[in-house]
Amino acid sequence: MSGLRNLSIRLQLALLLVLVIGLFSVASLVSYRALSQAKGDFTRFITEDQSLLLNYTELYANGLQMGQALRNIILDPANPKAYQNFAKAAKTMDDLLAATQPLAVAHGDDAARGLQSIVAIRERQKGLQEQVMALVKAGDSEAAKALLNDQETPTWREMRGLLLDAIKAQKAYIETRDRTVQSGVAGAQTTSLVFSSLAVLAGLAVGLLILANIVANLNRLDNSIAALSQGEGDLTARLPGDGGSELGRAAASFNRFIGGLQDMVNAIKAHAGQLDGLSSQLAGTSADLRQATHNQAEAVASTAASVEQMSASITSVADGADRIQLVSQDSARYSDEARARMERLGSSMNGVREAVQGVAGSVDQFLESTHRIIGATQHVKDIADQINLLALNAAIEAARAGEQGRGFAVVADEVRKLAEKTALYANEINSITTELGGRSGQVEASIQEGQAVLDTSVKCGETAVGSIEQAHGAVMEASRGIEGIAATTREQSLASSQIAANVERLADVAAHTEEAIRQSDRTVQEMRQLAQALSGTVSRFRS
Repeated sequence: MSGLRNLSIRLQLALLLVLVIGLFSVASLVSYRALSQAKGDFTRFITEDQSLLLNYTELYANGLQMGQALRNIILDPANPKAYQNFAKAAKTMDDLLAATQPLAVAHGDDAARGLQSIVAIRERQKGLQEQVMALVKAGDSEAAKALLNDQETPTWREMRGLLLDAIKAQKAYIETRDRTVQSGVAGAQTTSLVFSSLAVLAGLAVGLLILANIVANLNRLDNSIAALSQGEGDLTARLPGDGGSELGRAAASFNRFIGGLQDMVNAIKAHAGQLDGLSSQLAGTSADLRQATHNQAEAVASTAASVEQMSASITSVADGADRIQLVSQDSARYSDEARARMERLGSSMNGVREAVQGVAGSVDQFLESTHRIIGATQHVKDIADQINLLALNAAIEAARAGEQGRGFAVVADEVRKLAEKTALYANEINSITTELGGRSGQVEASIQEGQAVLDTSVKCGETAVGSIEQAHGAVMEASRGIEGIAATTREQSLASSQIAANVERLADVAAHTEEAIRQSDRTVQEMRQLAQALSGTVSRFRS
């Protein structure tokens, strides 16, 4: 224990680590060897024992299939499927026997001798099967059936008995081998658990021993520090150091720390008085600065109020300029609409004037037609008068003719009546056309007056369009001027807002500065108190 105490903590932990790693390495090696052996046994169990059992089982099943295929050939010699099944079963049987021989040799002498007996019986069976096939091909099915029942089937039964015995023996061997493998695995697990437990217990014991040694050294160091702390601030006391262990080096480092602390306390004592005097001077300077900052904050607050009023006025002017701009824009839009409407009106009046001119031409043609109708009517009237006169003369002549002219008198009378009606209708047409002529003259006069008015209206419209063009130019010029005023006013409003914001920030800075100076004044007072308290505290240390 004393030798372990003189070792360093790092070396003690290294020894513990080496011991634990060594024990775990031994446990791992033993476990690996046991598991490797169990793995080899299990591998042989799978690759040899199970494979041999599987081959025996397949030989038995294939022998049954081969016998059934041979019987099918005897029963139905013309069935090619039966021949194919027999050939396949026979080939598989021979291949399985060839594949089973190395497994049986590896398994032991008994298995090898049993398989050699099966191979010999198989050779006899092949000869008998060939004889049966030859008899079937020769057409002697009865002889083939007799050979099958008397010789081939007993041969197969002998081989089947050997196969069943081999299967039974292999199953018993597999069960025994399985118990052996399971026992080996359990032994490997037990060995690994035992060695792992031994490694853990040994590591725990050594670790507890090292921990007890470290705790003992720490208790000694703690007792020395407690004794130092009870020395009423005696910075001249030192811890005893022993050996080159970590705790001894820690005691030496602590003694150096106490030496540095002693020098620091001596320096603090020297500086505490200077700090008290400087804090008194700083308190006076802080009071003067606080008063100056207060006056500056009041001036900044007054400037901020004036700038805010100016900003409000500029904002109001900007709002008015914006409204005027909107009105000028509406005026420009209305002047555009008026100009467009006057242009459309001028186009419409030109169309009306052209229509009136067309109507005037039509009225002239109508008057001319009316005059022609009046002339034609007068001719019709003259003709009717002549017909009436002729009818009267005809009536006179008919009266002279007597009875022979009576029929002609009737015709003359009808012609006279027709002439009278024609003269009557001609008079009515004449009066109507005369009235139409008078009214057409009035229409023509009205049209001429309307055309004169339209000409005057077109000229007035053109004059109005020119005036509207001038008004539109003036409105656009005014709108551009107002836009410039509004933009300038907005820039002034933005600039005044920025100025107001800067002044407000300046006021906030002044207020914060004043508050900071008050806080600094309080801090100076507290620092002065702390300097006095520090002087009182370090004066208790004996250095």
